Amino acid sequence: MILTATEACVMEHDEKDGAEASHDKRDTQRDRVIKSAQITFGNSVRDCIVLNISVNGARVTFGIPALVPEIMVLRLRDGSSYPACRRWARGMEIGLAFTGGVIASGDEGRIRRAGAALKAAHATDPTGWLQILRAERFFGDETLRQAAEAAEAAYMRLEATLRPHAVGTVQRPPKVTE
Repeated sequence: MILTATEACVMEHDEKDGAEASHDKRDTQRDRVIKSAQITFGNSVRDCIVLNISVNGARVTFGIPALVPEIMVLRLRDGSSYPACRRWARGMEIGLAFTGGVIASGDEGRIRRAGAALKAAHATDPTGWLQILRAERFFGDETLRQAAEAAEAAYMRLEATLRPHAVGTVQRPPKVTE
């Protein structure tokens, strides 16, 4: 079944019991920040302050009470944009759930630096040492196996998360198979 963004937001909203969804039910930890940003929807733009943010959502506040729709985009001052839906609203604050990937900043210097970080991550690709460890069956050490697999998973998450910030700057070299 394919859902529209509005339907997906409504379903998620119903699953979490509306505005009273507990902060303890979050999948990821939010970082406390104070960042100037904007909420955009249709032809409207509202200035706001981001109070906390994670990969899955954010809490923002407005200088005055503001009506915002269910579906919007949170745009940070660095140019990054996050499609989102409103999960709850209390007074001048709203909670957002991000519904799509980050739309990277148009700042060329920032994109170049993200590309350099992605290139460095590719240079330290764990494939080589993982192949050796696997061939040696992790020297019979279960703790070593778990640590190596956790490092591989962390590398893959880092690469996937960094890639949108390096829009079109770095191509991953093809894997060489023997």
